[in-house]
Amino acid sequence: MSQALTRKFFTTAGHGSSEVSPLNAFDAALVAAGIGQCNLVPVTSIIPKGGVQVRRTDLAPGLVTFVVLSHIEGGTGETISAAVAWGMTSTGYGLVCEAADRAGRAQVEGQARDRVREMARVRGVSLKSVKVTSESFNTSGTRFGSVVAVLVLLPEESQPKLDS
Repeated sequence: MSQALTRKFFTTAGHGSSEVSPLNAFDAALVAAGIGQCNLVPVTSIIPKGGVQVRRTDLAPGLVTFVVLSHIEGGTGETISAAVAWGMTSTGYGLVCEAADRAGRAQVEGQARDRVREMARVRGVSLKSVKVTSESFNTSGTRFGSVVAVLVLLPEESQPKLDS
């Protein structure tokens, strides 16, 4: 069985709205974040040792893409926010945590920071620094809204090939 180990990642965020459904608002938020064309696979919260943040890149349509995804949907007149917080540990790997709420950006960013720091505490490691990517949206004027904040783990550029 082949296992994926990625060392490059980027973060992105977006919001979307729809008059049709919450699912369509979520899809619009993914498109705004630049990952709406990918097949997203949610993963938990570890960046492999030696992980490096890179700029957001265009991904091929249909690419199976591993993500730590924070999202929330809301109805007319709500403020919704999503955030991902991450940091590299003193031992070289990274931790990622998400938060989403019907609240403002600052509150949700604080929740994500607190959660990733707690993850480090539980593991007995320290974080070199904590970074956050977030999105906030007020859904007035639309029936359905959605926000996403995402840490995208990029596939290795060259995979070992099996001899045939």
